[in-house]
Amino acid sequence: MDSREILSREQWEAWHRQTETAAFLAFLRAQVEEAKSAWANGEFSKPTMSVNEVAVANLAAVENIQFAERIIDLDYDTYLNALKD
Repeated sequence: MDSREILSREQWEAWHRQTETAAFLAFLRAQVEEAKSAWANGEFSKPTMSVNEVAVANLAAVENIQFAERIIDLDYDTYLNALKD
């Protein structure tokens, strides 16, 4: 265990009820949808891009989406287990 303070379940739930938290999660959801739309519209595979650029752009988009979705879907038990590892 390190020096990070671990939130109680009550603190976690209170944080989730905050207007600011809801706004942040809504922002992340919008970013995910924007990235998915950009991918669907071919923005990560433009004809002017090299094969390597396409691969890197797609990989970055997928990783960014996955990271944002992990934050959006994060629940207290997952948070707690991550801090214990």
